[in-house]
Amino acid sequence: MSPLSPTLAEARTWIAGPMARIVDEDHEHAGACIGFREEGASGAPFAYPEITGYALSLWAWLHELEPDPAEQRASDRAIAWLANLHERHGAFPGVVPLRSDWNDERADHAYLFDAGIILHGLLRQHGARGAPGARALAERVVEWMEPRLDREELWAAELWRAPLQRPAATRWSRHAGPHLAKVALGLLASMRALGRTRDGQRAQALLERCRLFQCDDGRFFTDPQGDGTELHAQAYAIEGLWVGAHVLDEPRFAVAAARGLRWMLAELESFERSGSADGRVKGHVRGDVRAQALRLGLLFGEIAPPLAGATELLRARLLSHQLGADAEELAGAFTFHARDRHPRHANFWVTSFALQALKLDEQRRRGAIGCFEPLALI
Repeated sequence: MSPLSPTLAEARTWIAGPMARIVDEDHEHAGACIGFREEGASGAPFAYPEITGYALSLWAWLHELEPDPAEQRASDRAIAWLANLHERHGAFPGVVPLRSDWNDERADHAYLFDAGIILHGLLRQHGARGAPGARALAERVVEWMEPRLDREELWAAELWRAPLQRPAATRWSRHAGPHLAKVALGLLASMRALGRTRDGQRAQALLERCRLFQCDDGRFFTDPQGDGTELHAQAYAIEGLWVGAHVLDEPRFAVAAARGLRWMLAELESFERSGSADGRVKGHVRGDVRAQALRLGLLFGEIAPPLAGATELLRARLLSHQLGADAEELAGAFTFHARDRHPRHANFWVTSFALQALKLDEQRRRGAIGCFEPLALI
C-alpha cells in the first residue's frame, strides 16, 4: 500500500493528536474524541461518543493500510472511555459537555444511530487487531440496541435518564428517518464478527423501513415536520443501503442507493457550478456532505454519464476545507464550512470523512479502488 500523500498524512496526524482527543490521563474523559476545536476557545466544548465510534472505524481502516502505534494507543483509550461511559449511564449520551458554558440538549438523549456507529467501530477494531475490550463492549451495546430495534415503532432517540421515553422529533437526527440505514453497518459487523444471524435480519428489516422514505426521483424525506431533505442524512441513507446491498447481496438496496446517489450528485453538481439549489434541500456546502458525496461517487463510479466530473468538482471543493500550516495546532484538519477560518474551526468527523474520501480518490487514480471492503466505510 502506497504511503499517504502529505495532505492526508497531515489530516491523519491531527486526528490522533492532542487537539482532536482528550489526552490528559488525569481527565475524567481521557481517551474521548471531541466534535470540533475553535481557535482561541478554552478547550473543546464537548466529548462526542458517536464521533469516537467513527474514530475507531477510521483507525481500524488505517491500521489495515499502514499500522501506527499512536493510533493503536488512541483506539485503546477510546474504547476504555466508551466502556466507562456506558457502565456509568447504561447508554451513550449524545454529547458529553466539557465546559460549563456549553448547554446542549443532545447531552440528555441517547441515539440509536450513535449506538450503531459505536458498535461498528468496536467490531472493526476487534476484527482489525483484536483490540482489548472491544468485543465485550460491543456485546453490551448490541444488547442495548436489541429491544429498540425489535419494537414495532422505530425510534431514533430517547431520554437516557428515562429509558424508552421518546422525545419530540424536532430535528432530523431525532426523527425515525432514513439516516438510520447507517445503523446497519454495526448490525452487519455484528453478524459477521459475533456470528449473530439475528442482527443480519435486523439490518435487513431496518433497511427495508428506510427505503420507504425515498421518492421516485431518489430523494429521501428527512424532515420530521415537512418534505425537506438534509443532504447529510441523505448520504447516511445511501451509505447504509450501499453496504447492505453488498453484505446481504440484496439488489433492491443497491437500486435504492444508486437512485439516491444519482439525485444527490446532480443536486450537488448543480449547486457547485451555479450556486442555485432546491429550497427544500439543506447542507450543500458542508464539508461532511462533500466528503460523503465524493466517497460515494467514487465507490459507485459516478453511476451515470451525465455526472462525469462531479467527483472532480467535489474533490476540489473538499480540499478548500483543509487548514494549512498557518493554522498551527489545527493544521491538517478540515473545517465544517470552507469559510470557517476566522476563527479557525477544526472538525473531527469532517476530517475523518475527508481523509477516507481523498484516499479512495488516490486509489481510484491507481485503479485500486475495487478492493475496498464495504464494512470499512466510516
